[in-house]
Amino acid sequence: MFEAFRMAVDAMIKKQLIVAVVSGTVKEVRENDLDVSRDNLPDLIGVRFHSVIDDAQQNKFKIVPKVNSEVLCAIIENDVNEAYLLSCSEVEKVEVKIESLQFDLEQNGVRITNKGENLKTVLNEFQDSFGDLCTEVSKIVVSIGVTPDVPVITAIKNKIITGNKNKLNKILIE
Repeated sequence: MFEAFRMAVDAMIKKQLIVAVVSGTVKEVRENDLDVSRDNLPDLIGVRFHSVIDDAQQNKFKIVPKVNSEVLCAIIENDVNEAYLLSCSEVEKVEVKIESLQFDLEQNGVRITNKGENLKTVLNEFQDSFGDLCTEVSKIVVSIGVTPDVPVITAIKNKIITGNKNKLNKILIE
C-alpha cells in the first residue's frame, strides 16, 4: 500500500516538474545531437547540444563530449524527446562560431578561421616567404667589403622554416 502511495506521489511530482536533470553515458555523438544511455532507464536519443533550437542562429558555443564520458542532461517538461546536454566529464571538442570567425579546439590542435582565411595556412605562407627571402639574401655578393654570412642566413632560414613551422603545426590544424 505504501509503495502504491509513493508511486502516485512520484507521478504527481513528475507532472509538475518542468525540468529534470538526469545522468548517463554518451553512446554516440553526431553533428547536431548525441545519444545517452542510462542505467535501468531508456536511452535518451537525439539529445541536443543547446537548450534552444535555432538553425538560423550562426553564433554558437558547443562542447562535444567524448563517447563513453559521463554527462548530465536536462529533460524539458518531462519529455525525453526534449533533452539537452548540460555538462560532461570529458570533452572531445569545443567549437565557437561568431559570425565568420570559427575557433575549434580539439586534441590534434587549434583551428582558427575568419573570412575565408585559416591562421595555420597564413603563418605557414609567411614562414615560407621568409625562407625565400633568406635564400635570395644569401645570394647577394658584394664586390668590395664584407659579404653576407650565407651559412648564418641559411641557419636562420632553416630554423624558421623547419623548427618554428613544425612547432606551429603541432598547435594549429587546418
